[in-house]
Amino acid sequence: WRQLEANGDFPRKRHNHFRGDGWWMRRCLKKKELFDEYHMKTHWKIILVGTPGSGMFNHSDTLKTASWHAHVSGEKYWAVCGSPKEGRRKGEFYCYEDVLKEGEILFYSVEWHHLTECLDWPTITLTNTVIHEGVFEYVADTLLRECSENHLNFHFSEQLCDGLDDCYHVWHETFRGRKAPEKRWLPWRSLASEEVLAERRKWGPKDSNYDGRNPISS
Repeated sequence: WRQLEANGDFPRKRHNHFRGDGWWMRRCLKKKELFDEYHMKTHWKIILVGTPGSGMFNHSDTLKTASWHAHVSGEKYWAVCGSPKEGRRKGEFYCYEDVLKEGEILFYSVEWHHLTECLDWPTITLTNTVIHEGVFEYVADTLLRECSENHLNFHFSEQLCDGLDDCYHVWHETFRGRKAPEKRWLPWRSLASEEVLAERRKWGPKDSNYDGRNPISS
């Protein structure tokens, strides 16, 4: 981001969703190796490059986050369907179709299904996952379950899960303006079985979890 700003390719004054994740990672993950592990194992930020006909099947994101997709090159067909979680349209169901072109940005929130197809070569998109007031509890619940049950097989290290225990409370204080209730998110170690604890100890921050699967969609 700093390089894009310096080049004049990205405005310094922009929506908070485009500010990145450093504001909360520095407060709870703290170490660069945990920043890197979190980004790698959750696919938090991705550069997507595709050829005509390639794309993604219809799915919603496993981590129950919001995301934006900034289109850099080519054209990509999108179909997005979902229901707002808040506001006057809460509970209503909507579907949208469009072709994203260079310079355009698409945003969707938690549990919105989406499918894509690249129409040009090269088709390049930069995507980032977003923590905001409307989604942080969904994300925290999913990450805590992953740390304590290993239900997504992300292979988080125990150091990362320890840091995430703090992140849930950082998010709550930021977006709710007060501390979370004492038992809202219990420490993952108090919830995990001996088998899961052993699994966490086996995986380090620098170990890759990529084995050809796509564990970020459902």
